[in-house]
Amino acid sequence: MFLAVVIIGYLLGAVPSALIIGRGYGIPDIRDFGSHNMGTMNVYRTAGGRAALLTLAADVGKGLMACLVARWLSAEAVYVYWAAGAAVLGHMFPIYVGFRGGKSIAVYSGTILFIEPGLLFPIFVSWLLCYFLTRKTSLSSIIGFGLLPPAAVFALGMGWGALFYFTLGAGILIIGKHTAVLMTRTK
Repeated sequence: MFLAVVIIGYLLGAVPSALIIGRGYGIPDIRDFGSHNMGTMNVYRTAGGRAALLTLAADVGKGLMACLVARWLSAEAVYVYWAAGAAVLGHMFPIYVGFRGGKSIAVYSGTILFIEPGLLFPIFVSWLLCYFLTRKTSLSSIIGFGLLPPAAVFALGMGWGALFYFTLGAGILIIGKHTAVLMTRTK
């Protein structure tokens, strides 16, 4: 079961939504433009708002779908976390397009939407506040999603269980991807 949910989660997360939608808007490879990233913000900057909304919906849907499939295959919550983590990794390192993916904010949001939707509101508010103050999406994502593990433990009182470790692990990966982008831009 473990192997099945990890493989399915990864393959769902690896579907290159931004690339597919970008092509529908006449952009051969979204990664050749803007931030060179396969994500919603780069689609927005390159192809516009409608394409970005489609990309956001598709990427959130990938995270949700990975969790739904895992829940359908097993009632044990641990499999949902494994599928969610695999979907996040799949988006970051998609096998379908040479392992050059996005930063996984939308996919991660989709998994959180399934696992604990109450966590999305404080993250969204902190992301918006940071973006309003700095106008930097990567920094806003680092701060917003970096707050997820402590929000899970302290704000929602969920303790140090599976949700904490999932948010910590996925958060480290996402923060690492965003930090790498910020470091590249400052060189």
